Amino acid sequence: MKILIAEDDTTSRLLLGASLKQLGHEVTATSNGREAWDALQREYFPILISDWMMPDMDGLELCRHVRAAPPEPYVYIILLTMMGGKTSYLEGMEAGTDDFITKPFDQEQLAARLRSAARVLDLHGTLRGANEALEHRVRERTAELTQANAQLEASRELAEAGSRAKSEFLSRMSHELRTPMNAILGFSQILRMEKQSAEQSEYLNYIAEAGHRLLALINGMLDITRLESSAPSLELEAVDIAALLQEALDAARPLAVRRHVELCVSPSQATDGAVVLGDPQRLRQVFDQLLSNAIKFNHEGGQVTLGYVEVEGNRGRIEVRDTGPGIAPHHMEKLFTAFERLGAEKRGIDGAGIGLALSKWLIEAMGGHITVRSTLGEGSTFCVELPLAQAQ
Repeated sequence: MKILIAEDDTTSRLLLGASLKQLGHEVTATSNGREAWDALQREYFPILISDWMMPDMDGLELCRHVRAAPPEPYVYIILLTMMGGKTSYLEGMEAGTDDFITKPFDQEQLAARLRSAARVLDLHGTLRGANEALEHRVRERTAELTQANAQLEASRELAEAGSRAKSEFLSRMSHELRTPMNAILGFSQILRMEKQSAEQSEYLNYIAEAGHRLLALINGMLDITRLESSAPSLELEAVDIAALLQEALDAARPLAVRRHVELCVSPSQATDGAVVLGDPQRLRQVFDQLLSNAIKFNHEGGQVTLGYVEVEGNRGRIEVRDTGPGIAPHHMEKLFTAFERLGAEKRGIDGAGIGLALSKWLIEAMGGHITVRSTLGEGSTFCVELPLAQAQ
């Protein structure tokens, strides 16, 4: 093992060097701390044996220099001293000394100190190897994560580009479809103003009803393109709950009659005088959607109930409850996702799967929230909570 000696006394330096060589070590000797420090800058020595008291740079100062700018691998420092006592050892250890040899030393004492140094250096080497392996693994993992993040970012940009292209297409197509649809509705309305046979009148009613459904779908597609790009344009004001629900019920009644579903209002709490903060047109759109769903997904002879109750936090809750088949638990998490039909197409129920997504978007934009609870075989209840107008 290569050992560096720093000893200003010539006799001690020669004696120590000879003893170390006899023990099989390679020795480089210097006459003071400054020379030893310069030697350490040029070459690595696993062990440094330094005298405590030396001119120019003593052993403690040399220790501090080594520990302040530690070379790699570790340098094991043994301090030669004629001083004893707890204070001297503490001072040496605080400077960075690993071990001490008291002058005059003997061969066995020196050999024992060197064996101890070798064990410590082996441990340092093992630890250094483990750290290097860990650092290498960290660098590899960091590179892998960097590459994965780059791929994710590229995928995200691609997905966003696809989403923008889809939204642009839907928006353009919706605008293009609105013009001919308005013509169909307009001319069907003109024809209905003229005298028609019962059969012709029935056909015109079918045309008008289908046209209005298609126009609502077109308007919904326009709204859905804004879901991820901007907030809806709303005009918030105090909305009379009783009037809003009555309008929604009146609009839903023809569909309920055709489907043989009963519409009723829950007596849980009177809606007279109750007002919430919202956009009346958009709220009507939401409740038209909820009532339509409650009727379409019901069974013949079923019931749809509208209810209202005031809840904590100065909020009003409107409930739309049906007696339909209920919603399967695995469908609940997708219920408010755009274009999710959840198997409705297999039951012959029309729609594009955008109504509930739009409803959630609109209600949350008004400062409210929409939730649902459902039991298979018993039905579902959609709850819309909105801030009371007088609380604002």
